[in-house]
Amino acid sequence: MPKVHILPSKNGEPTALVGSRYIHSSYNPRREAQRFFSQIDPPRGVVVVIGAGLGYLDQEIVTQAPHCRILAMHLHPVCAQNVIHHSPQVERWSPQTSESAASFLANRITERDVQGLQSIEWPASAGLWPDEARIIHHALVAIIRRLSGNITTTAAFGLRWIENSLRNFSQTSLLIQPEKIHSPVVVTASGPSLEKVLPHILRHRSRSQLWALPSSLPALMREGLTPDLVIATDPGTWARWHHRHLTPEIPVAMPFNAAPLPPGNHQILTIHQGGWEEQSLLPPLWPKVALPALGTVAATAVALWKQIVEGPLFLAGLDLSWNGLSSHVRPHSFDGWLSTFESRTTPRLTLQWERAQQFAPEQKNKKRTGAALRTYADWFNTLSGEDIQLLAPSKESPSSSTLPIVEASCWAQNLAENASIPLAVQNAPLNQRQRKSHIQHVLQNWKSALQNGEKENPVLKEILYAIAPSSALSTEEVHWHNARTKAQEAVNRWEHIYGR
Repeated sequence: MPKVHILPSKNGEPTALVGSRYIHSSYNPRREAQRFFSQIDPPRGVVVVIGAGLGYLDQEIVTQAPHCRILAMHLHPVCAQNVIHHSPQVERWSPQTSESAASFLANRITERDVQGLQSIEWPASAGLWPDEARIIHHALVAIIRRLSGNITTTAAFGLRWIENSLRNFSQTSLLIQPEKIHSPVVVTASGPSLEKVLPHILRHRSRSQLWALPSSLPALMREGLTPDLVIATDPGTWARWHHRHLTPEIPVAMPFNAAPLPPGNHQILTIHQGGWEEQSLLPPLWPKVALPALGTVAATAVALWKQIVEGPLFLAGLDLSWNGLSSHVRPHSFDGWLSTFESRTTPRLTLQWERAQQFAPEQKNKKRTGAALRTYADWFNTLSGEDIQLLAPSKESPSSSTLPIVEASCWAQNLAENASIPLAVQNAPLNQRQRKSHIQHVLQNWKSALQNGEKENPVLKEILYAIAPSSALSTEEVHWHNARTKAQEAVNRWEHIYGR
């Protein structure tokens, strides 16, 4: 990086010089920042200043918009070391800090910040260090895109997350105590390659813990394989198609906001993903494993393995691609559903071809992939260096990820026997009557927050965001009141279900 010189301007305030170019005015830096601020839209929420220089612009934002929170992104460490002011409203990032710019922004911007988020670029800094400014800009765009997707997901599932949480909490009486597992783990996903791998898993069943994703259950059952644990995170209706194959004897690791299980006294390993509805419901003594909320159940299975297992991980059926027109192992829960669309004019192969063109349009040999599958593969590629291998029918990878491969025919040759040990089960710390009473108490707290209507009440904010995120984030009063009305109707309905 070119050297930055800090020197006084004509009016005595410090400015910065790089070669022959000034980052701030050589006459009056503060007045320059005031003029610049007067020409931009008034900030309403979080402001990201790209190329903050010596801090004149963020100082002006603090003065003119004291309600705003500022993330000042410095493009040169000397500028960050010589800022003219410090304020609790301003958090600063510099290239010399250990945290990347993307991580800094991701850790400080939430879904609630997207609505009023404003990015301001200080032209002189961005002109001197365009590559650094571009990296920060791209990171910010990626974060906004991801958070906007989270808002859309919450709009689709927020109400269901709460309803699932209430129901699952009320019905859970047997819990698995999270303890360290000292053995290898095989996780089965439902990619096409699983079909050829399952006989080898069956042959060496006693040499590992067998964990299953719900979509792989029909294939496991056909081979006579009963998993030691099923990991379930999907909150939607389709998940219940997979859950049909669950019996109470099979332990399940799940967050409470996942789709409810079939009737029966299921053994639950509670996954706590930090969601507001989970924090409201779970008593302090409830056994749980804290994991981040991830976009796919396979990623949650890997996170759980990292948390509670000391031993290698083998991923079977994690193809992240199609094999020709086959997207899943056979049998699969959706086979019957797809067949309902068959007709004389649209035979099954036509339906499969249309789905392949829609979800996996890119083809190389027999392997097909698409944008969503590549996104998942990119995440799994970050696991290189972990003790994780793909369990595959041959050395030719069925997956679009770059994880190392072990052939199914020899995967267990160095593993010890008797690794499949049952998980420890205990009664829930609250009985059914106590759980119902706890739900009633939680609902009463939510109802009180809605009735009081204090906008800064954190409970009220969470309820409104979970039930109507777009309206809750809106700055228009009518939208906020619509969200509050919708939330009150939902809480009244839940009170009717779980008693007053």
